[in-house]
Amino acid sequence: MTANDSKTGERSLYDCFHARVKNVRIYCDKGYRLRERAGRNGALNIERLARGEPLILSVCQECADFESMGDPVLPEERGWLRATSNYRPDSKESRWQKNLAR
Repeated sequence: MTANDSKTGERSLYDCFHARVKNVRIYCDKGYRLRERAGRNGALNIERLARGEPLILSVCQECADFESMGDPVLPEERGWLRATSNYRPDSKESRWQKNLAR
């Protein structure tokens, strides 16, 4: 097992110990900016995670602090919203799910 996503060979936030979710934002607990134009802390919106989109970011690819959590999360196990759903991650159901994850 490597620190890379098995299908793409790239590192993903799904696989890193330092990826964290707080409220509706995904951030790196090592302080790396995940996006250049994402406000003062460089965090991402949780909607990408909710839809199960790939979270392969350029900042992660050469990160010296990347720590693999083990086997990659399979694409079918990612996200909790269906592509055709109109629900947003700030719905009552998703707040309940996020509270369970804490």
